[in-house]
Amino acid sequence: MLKDHRIESSKFGVGESKTFDEFLLEIQTGAASLLIDASKHKMDQNIVRVVDLVLLRIEAKAATGVKHYLIKTSEKFPDGRERTDLNQLPGTKKQPHQNAMETLQLMVKERLHLSDCKIQVDFTKKETYEEDTSSPSFPGIRTVYRAEIFEGTIANTDSTLLKSIGEADGGTFHANDSKGYLRTYQWMTEAECLRKDIKLKIGETQDFSVLVPAPVSPNEDEIKAQLKENGVNWDSWEPAKFKLLTDELAKGEAALVKVQEKLLRVVDIVVVKVMKEAAVLAETEAEDSTGKTTTLNWLPAVKRRPDENMFFAAKRCVTTYMWIDENAVIFNTGSVLIAEEEKESHTFPGLNSLYRKRIITADVVADESSVIIP
Repeated sequence: MLKDHRIESSKFGVGESKTFDEFLLEIQTGAASLLIDASKHKMDQNIVRVVDLVLLRIEAKAATGVKHYLIKTSEKFPDGRERTDLNQLPGTKKQPHQNAMETLQLMVKERLHLSDCKIQVDFTKKETYEEDTSSPSFPGIRTVYRAEIFEGTIANTDSTLLKSIGEADGGTFHANDSKGYLRTYQWMTEAECLRKDIKLKIGETQDFSVLVPAPVSPNEDEIKAQLKENGVNWDSWEPAKFKLLTDELAKGEAALVKVQEKLLRVVDIVVVKVMKEAAVLAETEAEDSTGKTTTLNWLPAVKRRPDENMFFAAKRCVTTYMWIDENAVIFNTGSVLIAEEEKESHTFPGLNSLYRKRIITADVVADESSVIIP
């Protein structure tokens, strides 16, 4: 895919940059995703590495009534290296199985060590922005950081506790995490944040740019030859069936794989089992453009791309097809069920299909509009 888009990866693993294996692992685990910038679809190097961040704007009032905001000012690495003058809101990467609520709860507990503080957050309200840059970890490929900002207010009034974190008086405090990073935080007024050019508030929420999944770009002649070599007579299919197959392969919704000398059309399906107490959300019927209704009575599901983490696919199913905010559900990572079924495809006669299903449970959150962290 990188070669198709003329992206040079020879500098990966050189100097302080990360290796191609690390790049691949990052994509597979969902720490980042690969998309293309649709606004530059006719240009080279339009592949974009996308990293999702969640930031928390914590505010508190000083005795004078002036609002202060918690800002990360420096960070010391376990090997002794140090980055100063960071001046940014506390935040972290969002893992594919996490929503913003889980991400910030973990950050407050493990990075800020504010387990004794009560921070009230409304997860139904967020601000979003993008930062387009080049990452030193993977030179030659654009990196877009997609950030969500949520506002949190310290609800505690205990003076001893507030003093211990230098709360709202311009003080600082330090916090070590389990990986050996030492971070310094300082309370600043809005005027101080403006002087230091800190992105404190976005104001009107900005829509993310047009980033879409990258096509796999299959070669039609190669596909025809592959089918013929394996005894699949695509000429006998109904008109437009071959184009349907190539479109499916281009979208990454299926792949042609040789397994034990047998050609298989492999389809990865992610099924989402949304639970609310003892009730399960089911897809009962579908209506097409002509008004015809088909009875379904099955669990909602989507096809997973080969470069897509299964929890990204599950989020896509929940947010895009069910119109449920991701912060309204929590995915259960310990109960993922996997099943496989091989059978001849009714759509593509003569071509056996292997369906791999991953069933992921998502529990509905009681109320995401007023969450107390931790």
